Amino acid sequence: MTEAPTNVRRKVLWLGFGLSWLLYVHRYVFALIKTDLKEEFAKFGIPETDHNELLSYLSAGFSASYGLFQVPAGMVIDLFGAHLFLTGSVVVWSLGFGLLALAPSTTLMYASRYTLGIGQSGVLAGIGRLTKVWFPAESRSSAQGLLGVTASRSGAFCCYLFFPLAMTYLFADTWQTAVIALALVGLFWAFLFYRHAANEPAEHPQCNTAEIALVRGVEAFDTNAASKRMGIGQLLKTASGWGLANAVLIALAASFSTVADAFYSSWMPQFLEESHGLEKKVAGFYSALPLIGGMAGGIIGGLLGDKLVRRNNGSTTWVRRFTGSLGKGAGAILVAVSLLFIDQPFIFALILCVAKIGADISLATRWAAVTDIGGPVIATLFALTNAAAIGAGIVGSLVYGRIVPDVAGGVTPEPTAWYPVLYVVIGMYVLCSLTWLIPDTSKPLFQEPSEPHSSYPSFEDKELREY
Repeated sequence: MTEAPTNVRRKVLWLGFGLSWLLYVHRYVFALIKTDLKEEFAKFGIPETDHNELLSYLSAGFSASYGLFQVPAGMVIDLFGAHLFLTGSVVVWSLGFGLLALAPSTTLMYASRYTLGIGQSGVLAGIGRLTKVWFPAESRSSAQGLLGVTASRSGAFCCYLFFPLAMTYLFADTWQTAVIALALVGLFWAFLFYRHAANEPAEHPQCNTAEIALVRGVEAFDTNAASKRMGIGQLLKTASGWGLANAVLIALAASFSTVADAFYSSWMPQFLEESHGLEKKVAGFYSALPLIGGMAGGIIGGLLGDKLVRRNNGSTTWVRRFTGSLGKGAGAILVAVSLLFIDQPFIFALILCVAKIGADISLATRWAAVTDIGGPVIATLFALTNAAAIGAGIVGSLVYGRIVPDVAGGVTPEPTAWYPVLYVVIGMYVLCSLTWLIPDTSKPLFQEPSEPHSSYPSFEDKELREY
């Protein structure tokens, strides 16, 4: 009787989901406590007119450390695997996140943001590698959509929805206590991930040979050995022209998307609190609505990508172009429509919810495209892509800090004063949509002799369609 595969990969899937979820819960708290941080700035004697600019510098400080360690982190993951790296990452970022609640000065606030950025710097690359080695190729887009997009958006959604409620009803309106409680949750999840995950199926004591064959049977090459043979210098020397062009185009698309999405992650709650006078818990609920769209977009993008690739007999190029361009284009149109309802915060948020469905279909496409062309150095390519996007995000944070309207003399800005911010979002989505029309993901970054030309198998084995 044939041995049935164990289902350890599903356990790893949900451990990775929880890790990605916490990554964004901890990251998005900063947007919710901006008005509270402004009260801290006032205690430090910082003028009101400088508060938004200081908040943008704190955002940029996180982005700088997050971006600086992307490539080294990706190379370490490719060489040694993701298990211990991700465990340590959760510990470091949770400690940095908790430090913000104890900061008596802007100096320690910067230290908190830098530590958070360092801890989170290699996480998406690590999750990208987990999906590469733990899931069959034909179901990998769905896994990436779940871990890379749905988990992140649901984490941000839960943060926006429940953090204000917890802060109000559990922690007596003290944001510091709520932050420390969330930091402790992160440390607990690091322990669970360490105990129950592994670098790959062959290293996990609960995986049987049937599950290992199911996951790796169609791509049975040694990713660790391949990555040890190829550093960044050799990669650049052996990369094909189209492969490098694809990497650059995906990085550009990621950069435009990152600048646009910064509105949701960093400024929307402040917009609702200051320009509409909403209470924090109501502003948090409205800010969470677009993230519901993001969750749906991640699921739809992953499932749609897998289905279209199967229909095209494993060909990915037009699938990635179609889903990437259509998603971001739809997002741009709907954000433009939302300007007509900027004085009605609930309707405004609902329209942005639908806009994020399209925008995050494109985000699932990006994860899949990196996997298409990355080969055995997938974590390094994820890191390079993220580093480029983060660099753009730093510039975007500084631009937003300049154009976000200030509270002056206790007078809050009108909602229409935020038009320039939303023009930036629309412009970035348009550029991203156009960029997705160009990549040819049938051309890998380089051709490894032992690796088939296509990263997708022939789909004749029905077992491989299961997670």
